[in-house]
Amino acid sequence: MYIFVILSGVLLIPLILFLFVDIIPLWRSKKLVANGVRVKGECVMATWSSDAGTLRVKYVTQGGVELEHCTDLLDAPSAETGDLIDILHDRRKPSRSMVAGRAERMAARRLLSGPFFYLELFFLIPQGFWIYLLGSGAIHS
Repeated sequence: MYIFVILSGVLLIPLILFLFVDIIPLWRSKKLVANGVRVKGECVMATWSSDAGTLRVKYVTQGGVELEHCTDLLDAPSAETGDLIDILHDRRKPSRSMVAGRAERMAARRLLSGPFFYLELFFLIPQGFWIYLLGSGAIHS
């Protein structure tokens, strides 16, 4: 019976990863594309380091509030200081923003295509069934 509890707990780890790595970002980007406000932002900094780049964009909301969005330079690889970049921001929480191109690419993704989906399909479902059989007494350990 203890193995049932331990294995059930271990199976929760990939499910939680699937939720936080695949489902929540996909849901947020779809919501942002559907309900967000598109504004033009000005690139105030675009720097490359040895392993990554940083893009900093200032934008003004429809309410007149000036905000700044910082992201990977990969979202707009050809951006230079002074360039105008489309930003999508949430109407209710304007500080929640994304480069429009990235948000649209993420929103176009299908949920059933991420690596954690395959982990669930080929590992969690068979393991869960085995644990169910073990816990129901159909298999004796």
